Amino acid sequence: MSNNPFEIMDKVKNEKLNVILYGAGIQCRTFISLLRFKGVLDEQIILLDSNESKTGRKFEKIKILNSNKINKFDPSKSIVFITCCFPAQILASVKNDFNVYSIIPIYNQFKSFLPEIEINNGELKYERNIGDITREFILYDTEFNNLYSSIENKNLRLKSIDAVVTEGCSLKCKNCSNLMQYYEKPQMADYELLISSTDTILSNVDFVFEWRILGGEPFIFRNLDKYLLHLKKHSNFGNIIIYTNGTILPKQSLINAIKESNSIVDISNYGPHSRKLHELTKCLEENNIPFACKEPEWTDSGRVTPTQNLPQNQLEERFFNCCTKDVLTLLHGFLYRCPFSANLMNLSDHYLNESDRVFVNNFPGVVREKIKSLYREKAFLSACDNCNGRDYTVPLIPVAEQTREILKLPT
Repeated sequence: MSNNPFEIMDKVKNEKLNVILYGAGIQCRTFISLLRFKGVLDEQIILLDSNESKTGRKFEKIKILNSNKINKFDPSKSIVFITCCFPAQILASVKNDFNVYSIIPIYNQFKSFLPEIEINNGELKYERNIGDITREFILYDTEFNNLYSSIENKNLRLKSIDAVVTEGCSLKCKNCSNLMQYYEKPQMADYELLISSTDTILSNVDFVFEWRILGGEPFIFRNLDKYLLHLKKHSNFGNIIIYTNGTILPKQSLINAIKESNSIVDISNYGPHSRKLHELTKCLEENNIPFACKEPEWTDSGRVTPTQNLPQNQLEERFFNCCTKDVLTLLHGFLYRCPFSANLMNLSDHYLNESDRVFVNNFPGVVREKIKSLYREKAFLSACDNCNGRDYTVPLIPVAEQTREILKLPT
């Protein structure tokens, strides 16, 4: 079948093909809007997802089927589009006789026709603009490029780096997914180590889609303005994203640095806990700084479980289904595969596994290979045995419940 987006769309409409969308996520929402705009009927659209908790639910008024139903459709009368950021998993589960496509060519060809009414439709808890949609699709495209690069073993392009600038936080959420509730004496990042490890990473990879700054609460890091301006020296990353909980209004020097570094501020709206939310959003608007303000949903994945001694196949399955397994985390000069692993090992040597992290400044000449191995070759992490799972089957819990006590790690 052709790769030309016009020919693909014509074939879908003229032959009334089943349009199988694999992955009911944020990119899928926009792609459904494009399909409808181009005249594809809802009865042609088949929506699949491997998350059993989504089975039977309506998404954009279309019923979600479990992905194991794909084999009931005739490959000669169907076309499959990957509509989420996990192409490797999906390709591994689809029979070779299906035509499987990325949605990027069609999105790029027809995105200028996206009706405004389809961008915000009531199912989301935050407003989106065309900049948000563009960022979502760049992330999607990055994941496909990562897959191609890993197959060819050439480029080293990373989805994101979470640079943790502080363990301290202005809130004490008892179910924080980055385990801040377990820190008895939270530390700030050593600025010189942060700079040197950042420079080492960016000098040894081809591209990072997002350089994400978080904590704790990053606005309490006193050198954040200097760090943002230092990042400008590098050109091989996409966006700088600063994650904040809306409790602190930055000083003018930091506002200036955010603006000068073209950073994006991502605000989690925790209702009354986000006590500076109105002032913060007003300040960002006045300074023309792009931001997103969202009411997040939390799953029960922010606690350390006692060691379970799970067999390897279960650890591999948990890791395979994890939604943060490709979120590299930079913490005190070490690069980790996921934020849970990073903070768990940082909290206690009891959970330490040196094979699951890289001290990036210790490997001159081979740090690129060390990063590549950490990012591409891990089948699971030792921390998976102390994790409650980080996929969309994990139950939802109340958001940002506060605790006055420092939680204790299981013995």
